[in-house]
Amino acid sequence: MMVRSSQNQAAVVAETLIMDEIGRKEEVLAASTVRQRGPRLIASAHGDFRALIKNPDLKGLIGGSQQVTVGDDAAAKSPTKSKLQTQRTGNFDVIVELDHVIRGRCRIIWDVAKAVDSIFEGNGYSFETRQWDISTQGVQVLDE
Repeated sequence: MMVRSSQNQAAVVAETLIMDEIGRKEEVLAASTVRQRGPRLIASAHGDFRALIKNPDLKGLIGGSQQVTVGDDAAAKSPTKSKLQTQRTGNFDVIVELDHVIRGRCRIIWDVAKAVDSIFEGNGYSFETRQWDISTQGVQVLDE
């Protein structure tokens, strides 16, 4: 349905499509197709960011991963002769990860591609934490 709505030139073209609960490989492929056609895609998927990268069905949302052989210079600096890298540009530029422990708290990953690369290199990644403050009826940025 998502793909058909983004392809139909006779109908009103959607600027934004919202998809709840991406959970299967077919839905990941549909999301990629929609992304290529131009509409903004807002979607939800279960799991935190690191779990998303490890999930074989959902990792396509952030570009997928592939094992590649490194060149001689890189191999000399590393104990392994291969490394993980993204296969393609991911479907999402920004990810909002809801905290499953503290209600009203979320982490915003502003540069998904950079965060994925950092994880593949064995490093941490940057995110911003926000918390709903009931006393002010507003959102506080906790760290940057």
